[in-house]
Amino acid sequence: MATSYYRNKPSDTSSICVQTNTARSTGISKLDIITYTGLDSDNQSVQLTAKITGLKTNEKESASYYFTGAFRRSKGIITQIDSTLMIAQSVDTSSWSATFAVKGTNILVQVAGDKASIIDWRAVLESIKNV
Repeated sequence: MATSYYRNKPSDTSSICVQTNTARSTGISKLDIITYTGLDSDNQSVQLTAKITGLKTNEKESASYYFTGAFRRSKGIITQIDSTLMIAQSVDTSSWSATFAVKGTNILVQVAGDKASIIDWRAVLESIKNV
């Protein structure tokens, strides 16, 4: 159940990109729901804002996350500037989570549930990149 939509692809020369995706997680393993690949050369930075909702398949538990973070690429390495700012979070189950992670030259939006949950997730990632 994964779908993706791009307003502009991260690799485009445009400085603004919107990505969306849906996915289903099972258990506590982190799931990469969106991968941002827009920092494709050195001396670039990006501000990312993620909005995520999760609904357990029994429809009795849900969560919502709204957070932002800034990243830069220098000498082929992507690093996060400061820490992720959680703007809003509403959860029925505190063991669920959503966050950013860096893996190689990609920035991931990750979600996770708990051990007994099947969760349907929806995510939107907005990026503003210097070009």
